[in-house]
Amino acid sequence: MVSYYDVNNGHLKLATCTANCATASPTWQIVTVDSAGTVGQFSSLALNASGLPVVSTGVGGIPAILTPGVHGLLGSSDDDEAVAAHVLTLLESPDYARQLAAAAHQTLAGYAWPVARDGWLRAYRSVAAHPARVGSARTA
Repeated sequence: MVSYYDVNNGHLKLATCTANCATASPTWQIVTVDSAGTVGQFSSLALNASGLPVVSTGVGGIPAILTPGVHGLLGSSDDDEAVAAHVLTLLESPDYARQLAAAAHQTLAGYAWPVARDGWLRAYRSVAAHPARVGSARTA
């Protein structure tokens, strides 16, 4: 599965290999996921959370959430050949693809709701325990 930004129309697309995936002539199903250009980074997160390696372009917020060579592979939005080469790298190196997917999945576990919820609760409890500190920076 590949999530990519189509520079021709600004749409985020998802390509899924449906046949002959490990050959030079795979069959792809391509679906537009976002035509407003707002969820590219979120689909990359979803792919990583699903345990899939991500090949994307460095547009929008994607570089902030995907470290190249650690969580996935990034190409330039104007370099289709580089993005395609990244896809081929993952197809030809399944161990590397699994390594990227595992690292992304592990990183994203730190953002799961139970972890986020506990962080928010600690922050609220800290403020509630010291109400005098809230607003104490105000001047008269």
